Amino acid sequence: MNKNIYVQIQEALQKGQRVNIVTTFSGQEGRIHDDLSKKLILDEIIGESIIKPVALKEDESISFYEPIALKDRLIILGGGHVALPLCEFASKTGFHVTVIDDRPEFANHLRFPW
Repeated sequence: MNKNIYVQIQEALQKGQRVNIVTTFSGQEGRIHDDLSKKLILDEIIGESIIKPVALKEDESISFYEPIALKDRLIILGGGHVALPLCEFASKTGFHVTVIDDRPEFANHLRFPW
């Protein structure tokens, strides 16, 4: 598989998979691992989930693991007065927000522009 790394990242994220870009530095040369079909189980390497970039030294090389994360999803049922500040707050704090309401005047992009 010799796809562009960004196409591979997009496909993996659309499938809900966790993605990390791994750059390994060895001496004066460095390279980017662009084969996402080889899964790295980072939990086994460092004992916890990676949610921020981290550098690890393994053998004679140093690898930089950079997570690519999807936004967490918040679904709000009802587009009334309580949903307005909740939607704004959630979207500003990193959530992908979906508002569901059977009234078109309450669940639309004009009412919830975030």
